[in-house]
Amino acid sequence: MPLNYEPNYDTIIVQLKSRDEASKFIKYLRKNKIFTKIIPDALNWHYVKYWKQLKKYMPSKKEYLKTDDILYRCVSLPILGRQIFRVVKKNCEVIANYKIV
Repeated sequence: MPLNYEPNYDTIIVQLKSRDEASKFIKYLRKNKIFTKIIPDALNWHYVKYWKQLKKYMPSKKEYLKTDDILYRCVSLPILGRQIFRVVKKNCEVIANYKIV
């Protein structure tokens, strides 16, 4: 996260058509200094599929395929508490200008 920002208070989740498109979107955001949140950056921490300490209680990895497909096509963007309006406006413009190829 950028320095001097408040903690995030909400999140926008964008779902794209494919994992590949989600990866391209993330690269585009980072190139424009827009940071992502939990999805996909911290799935290893937040997605129970990766919690080895609970493995014996969990369904098989095969049973997570539908969830994987959804989560890995998503990108989450934080909404920061006291984010400067011009930054929000710039971020919206950058996102609106993204072209799916």
